Amino acid sequence: MSSKSANLFAIKTQQSTHGDLSSPLLVIVPQQTLPYSSLKVLKISLAFDFITEGSSFNIPFAINAPVTAPQVPSSKVPPIPPANPHANLVISLALMSAPAVSQSPINVDSEQLLNTRYSLIFSSKICLSSFIIQSPTYNCIIILTTNLKYLFIKNCELIKIIHPRPSPIAATLYTLRDMNVDVIVMHGPTGCCFRTARLLESDGVRVVTTGMSENDFILGAGEKLVESLTEAYDAFKPELMGIAGTCASMIIGEDLKEAIATADLPCTVIPVESHGGSGEGDNTVGAIMALDAAVEAGVIPREESERQIEMLEKATEVEKTRGMAQGKYIKPNFGDSKESVAKSVVRALKDDKKVAFVLNVKKETSYLFADIINFDYNEINPENKPIFVANLDENIGLPRIRQHAVNIKDQLDIEPDYITGGLDEYPITGNNAAEYLKDKDLDLIVVFGVPHAFPIEEFDVESVAVTDGPRLVEPLRELGYTHVVAELDAHSKTLGTEEIVFSDFGGMIRSAIGWLDE
Repeated sequence: MSSKSANLFAIKTQQSTHGDLSSPLLVIVPQQTLPYSSLKVLKISLAFDFITEGSSFNIPFAINAPVTAPQVPSSKVPPIPPANPHANLVISLALMSAPAVSQSPINVDSEQLLNTRYSLIFSSKICLSSFIIQSPTYNCIIILTTNLKYLFIKNCELIKIIHPRPSPIAATLYTLRDMNVDVIVMHGPTGCCFRTARLLESDGVRVVTTGMSENDFILGAGEKLVESLTEAYDAFKPELMGIAGTCASMIIGEDLKEAIATADLPCTVIPVESHGGSGEGDNTVGAIMALDAAVEAGVIPREESERQIEMLEKATEVEKTRGMAQGKYIKPNFGDSKESVAKSVVRALKDDKKVAFVLNVKKETSYLFADIINFDYNEINPENKPIFVANLDENIGLPRIRQHAVNIKDQLDIEPDYITGGLDEYPITGNNAAEYLKDKDLDLIVVFGVPHAFPIEEFDVESVAVTDGPRLVEPLRELGYTHVVAELDAHSKTLGTEEIVFSDFGGMIRSAIGWLDE
């Protein structure tokens, strides 16, 4: 625990007198008034020394937070309805194995906040690794009540993420693309989210901007948006359009729906009020905003939106507890030697070791990562077929995503032994893969795509993680992977394609097969 964290918080115990809860309380109390901007995410790490397999238990807990707003300039704090000032208090849990029965965010009213108990119920073989409180508006006092004798607090720290991360605006653009919009109008300066906008052009989506300038930041640019919508329609005759907000247009309060009504185009338009600081800046917030707007516009059913939003919230949790959003600066790292790791994989198959390949991948990046398993094991050892599990369910997701799964399965020479879920379910399909593999007596596991969503710490074997994020290399090593390989530019290599594309590590495995007799 850093000295800064130690100075900010005190960990105490006291006796509960609430109802029939007579067990000790673990209390984490701010030692001083924290700056408004500093309390982004509070992460409290917990551990259980002893769990009886097959048992179930609850963790009752309570939260006590100030009910008055911090004294900061009103221009810095968005207005909050006084009846529910803690509506943005989010509680989530990160589990190392089985999922919680109830894992939804909990919104609490200020009048009910003090000494209110909530119950989270878990099943067997649980190891609770993190208890996360997010409260961007208020400083919180957290009280955790438990009747588990062996529960202890390992750490208590403030999380502040200072390295660059994916943008909510980019997530909005990709999500609109997944809905097969023909044109996206970005309401902002011409250079906003330029790289993503340019990449989407290669995926068949026309992206234009309203070209907001300094005068527009002061006087507004509603007329520019109307003009841009009309020009885009006249040029491309789309059936479905999207508008993506940006920092500039959303900070000054531009009304996207009013512009749509004024333009009165003979097509459906999805307005998404996204910007770079949406929520806490998590890129998944931009995708969620796009899904909500699409439901309102009648483009996708609410059931599909709710399913995807659940996946996005779980993806955020994975990043904040196991990925690159854990709250420390992570230096980019390009991983281990691809040649050395590829030789190890091929040698394991040659030596009759039991090897599992886990494709746990996100959407179109599957076209790159699928190339890693795109080799003929008969050329190595025809008597030692590797196990292959993949999240390639062609019946889950939007039509565009389902088609990706169909294409990849058609193009691979090896069929999956087990399908873990869909291509947009990568936050949970890693656990599904682990459950399938747990009794297979493996010698080596190779996980590629989103390997930090796979619980490698549950397996005492040699392992390889293949990721597309240089800032994920160190977190993956900390999770317990033996080797970590980085594939670069997965998005740019896979946009606009319907075929498996060359991956550096997949190519190196095929080369290593050719070196066997040398």
